[in-house]
Order: sequence, then C-alpha cells, then structure tokens
Amino acid sequence: MQKALAAAGSPACLVGFEAVEIQRFVTANSRPIAMHGASDAVRLFDQYIEKKQETIFAGGGRGVLVVSAPSAAEWVEDLKSEFQRMTHGSPLAATAVPFDPQKEEASLTWLRLALSSARDKCDPERFDLDFSQGTCVDCHARPAAHASEKPESQGERVCERCHRMVRHGREALGENRWTLKEVGDPIAVVCADGNQLGQFFRSLKSLLALRIGSLAVAQVFKTAHEEALRHAGDPRHVAMVAGGDDLKSFLPPLPALAYIESLIELVEKEAASLQGVESAFAPDSVARLRELSVGIGLFVADARFPASRLVEQARRLEREAKKQNPSERTGSAVAFAILPTGGELDQALDRRRGSASVVSGKRWPSLVTEARELSTVPGSQRAAAADAWALSDAEVKNRFLYQLARSDAWKAWFRVCGVDWRDRNAVLERIPDPGMLALARLFDAERSKGTP
Repeated sequence: MQKALAAAGSPACLVGFEAVEIQRFVTANSRPIAMHGASDAVRLFDQYIEKKQETIFAGGGRGVLVVSAPSAAEWVEDLKSEFQRMTHGSPLAATAVPFDPQKEEASLTWLRLALSSARDKCDPERFDLDFSQGTCVDCHARPAAHASEKPESQGERVCERCHRMVRHGREALGENRWTLKEVGDPIAVVCADGNQLGQFFRSLKSLLALRIGSLAVAQVFKTAHEEALRHAGDPRHVAMVAGGDDLKSFLPPLPALAYIESLIELVEKEAASLQGVESAFAPDSVARLRELSVGIGLFVADARFPASRLVEQARRLEREAKKQNPSERTGSAVAFAILPTGGELDQALDRRRGSASVVSGKRWPSLVTEARELSTVPGSQRAAAADAWALSDAEVKNRFLYQLARSDAWKAWFRVCGVDWRDRNAVLERIPDPGMLALARLFDAERSKGTP
C-alpha cells in the first residue's frame, strides 16, 4: 500500500476499472467447460493486476490502482486492451480521477461517480463481422473460426472466443469436466450477493480501508462458498466468477438446498468473527461488516435451457431476495422458483401463479425439512392441499380437513411443522403453499432415481 503511494508520487491519480456485463461474458457459451474457462480468464486478469505495485485491490473483474498523474490515461487504455486480450473482446470500463492524499474520501467518491459514468459510456464488444464460415454453434453470436473440439461434433465450427475459453477451461479443470445435464437434470442455479455492501464501501474513508474491506469481503465469501460445497457433499458443480461478494453456481437440486443453508450460516458467521478490522474502519463500518447478510436466488429448471437464461432467472430471484432487506441489518433471505417439467422460462417467476417464493434465511432450514417430510405425503393428496391453499371455497377446505383426519402422512407433516392437526384454524393457516409443494417435488424426483 505504502509502496503504491510512494511509486505514484505527486500529483497522483486513482484508476478504477470494472468488467462490463461480466455475467453475459461468462455464460455466453452454455458449456460448463467454457463457462469455467471464461471465469478463469477473469481470474487470471485479476491476478495479473494484483501483482502490480500500483494496485490497491483487484478481484472479480473490478479494482482500483493509484498511479502517477502523467501515466493515468495510458493506464486506463492498457487495462482496457489487456482485459480485451485476455477475454478475447469483452469490454472493460476504466477511468482515472485526481487523487488528493489529504482528501482520500472525496477522491474515492469522485472515482465511484466517474466509474459509473464510464460504465454507461463503455464501448460495446467488438468482433470480426466475417461470417463466411458460418456462426458459432456454441454462442450463436460470433463468426465461426475454428472446428469444434466436442467429441460429438460433426463438422461444427466455433468462434475464436469460445475456442479459447474451452481451452482455458480444459487447462483449469483437467478431467473434472461435465455437461450441465451431467451436473444435474433438472439443474439448480444459485446466485448470491452480499446485502448492504454498497453502503459499507461508501462509508470507507481511505485507500487502506478500501483494500482491507475488499479483501475481507472476498475472503468471507470465498471461505463460505468452499465450506458450503463441502457441507453439501462436494457435488458436481460449475462455479462462475462474478466478484468478491457475488457467487453464481450450477448444482444438482438437493445439494443446492444444503449449499444455501450452509452458505447463509457461514457468511454470517465468517463476517461476525472478522478480526483486525477495528483499526481500519469507523465503528459503524465495523458493525455493517460484522452484520453482513446475503440475498440468494435459487432457480431450478430443465438443463436443456441455455445457461445464460437460467442465470438470468436466478439473478432476478436474487434481486427479489435482496428487496426483503431494504433497510440495514435485517438478515439473509432466499427467493426461489422451481419450473415444472415442460414449463416455459417466461412464466417461471409469475407471482400471481405462486411460482416464486421468498423466505428469510432463518426460515430456510426448517422449510427444507418440512418439504422433505411433505414429499412422503402421496401426490394425489398434495393436489388437494394445493386447491385448498389457492381457493377460498369453504367446501374445498373442508374436503382437505376430511382428508387430513384420515391420513397419517398429513398428520406427521403437521407435527413436523409444530401444528396440532386437530386445530382447524391453525391447519388452514399452515396449508403448504406452491413454493413448499414445489420443493417437495424435488425430493420426489430424487427418490424416483433411487436417492434416499
């Protein structure tokens, strides 16, 4: 840190950069090996920047450097060109502002505003428009340039970027390479993002605080992600780079449920136990960091859909979860939707049809337990519960209560929920909603495959 400031001299500038539409870049090719390769390309760029003495921090395609003022414009252009080279054309927003060591907070505020403007003005991705060899069969957007290396390829051709990203992925993954269907079919997409971190970073008043805060947040999420995967049984998965506090992964559905439970617990635990931050931050900033929570979107659908569309749906759910945390320090939340077999993506998040649900992080473990128990109730009886939940007709509800009185499985489920099945009002308030019924069907699917 001090070396960076000394090397920059006076006058100095802050240089900020951020990958534009990084998720579109990572998911442009739906093959997991290519997505991993694209993520690896961003990671290698971050490592390349992090090694420079001018760097304050770099991660997830974002970062800040302090450089001499005369070289600032050159740094901006070099960052853009190097990122485009390493990602084969993906755009990077970068800008520079004057740095005043006596007014670090004001300089950082200026940089945030300038970088926001740079994102809006960033040139779109550019690539060769020579389609004489056809269109890439993987991304369906860029001109084909190479023969596809897929074993089942029959003369198919891919673009330069997809070709390079597959090579990156092959080098990074070795033999641990799967298609989305091999990861899970149906497949779960989990998108997670830290709550209220924008306010936390805006509260930081110095470059040192920015570096310590960025590294601390990145470490919290890295540790939580890795431990959550272990708690979920180390399932096959594809994890995509997105940023220090931004996680996106493809997993099998049931391991995804366990992963989410552990991720919430571990993010909150790791953040609460951070050491050595008191000297770098104001008391309120320390409190914000230690009370960090996470908003999570879970989307489950057929693996035949393009990866980019699946991630798009999971991100929409993530935003729904984060809306449950509009004020500070109100805890984690999960928004989830499970698309039935044969369903259309455009209908996946239709709240009027009860297909998207939002619950608190504290509620999630018991919700999964109840869904597992609900899967032991025969499907025909669950259909009656769906009608009783959706309709206000008293006769429909009475039919459900009559069914309950004759069903040991329903009685067991209400006991798991802590409800006396003989209490009419309590039962009617606790009838499983569409989200609960959809989660139960995930356990049905696994049971039909022979999974206990």
